[in-house]
Amino acid sequence: VLSLGGNSADDTVTAGNYRVTGDLEYGGNPSLTFDTSGGDINLLVEGDVDASNVDAEVLGGGKVSIYVTENFETSGNAEWTNPDGAGNRLFVYTADGSETTDIQGEFYGVVFSESDLQLGGGTSVYGGIVMNGSDVNGGQNIYFDEALSGTDVSMENDAQTNARRTYLHLTQTTVGGN
Repeated sequence: VLSLGGNSADDTVTAGNYRVTGDLEYGGNPSLTFDTSGGDINLLVEGDVDASNVDAEVLGGGKVSIYVTENFETSGNAEWTNPDGAGNRLFVYTADGSETTDIQGEFYGVVFSESDLQLGGGTSVYGGIVMNGSDVNGGQNIYFDEALSGTDVSMENDAQTNARRTYLHLTQTTVGGN
């Protein structure tokens, strides 16, 4: 279990498999760094992600996968970036079709949403989107990253089942002295 979030938090997650039980919320002017220099990061959030104004960055050459069981919302002046400007380093998977996925700001990555996806005005997505439906509110830019060509984000090769995502079994990892 990993403890993240809070007002003006300055969080860093390193390579490994992690789980947040409950909601993951950020406020103020938070930063979230995913350091993949030691390998890939898998983060399961058993609840909502509310990341208003977060400055999230993926460092290193690995991949970050965030699995969210409820709502995923990143709003305000949120930025989800990496130094290379690559859209194939961050994958966000939302599980429940009755929940919402709301992206606003700048996002470098892939969103795989079983719920309807809402893109706020002025949003720029560099990567890809796989979704159930959408609500688009003017002024979006969506740029497909060619690095995703040939990538099977669904883990299924059957068009009938590619909207379903299976979650990884993640074990508990203690970070720091907590």
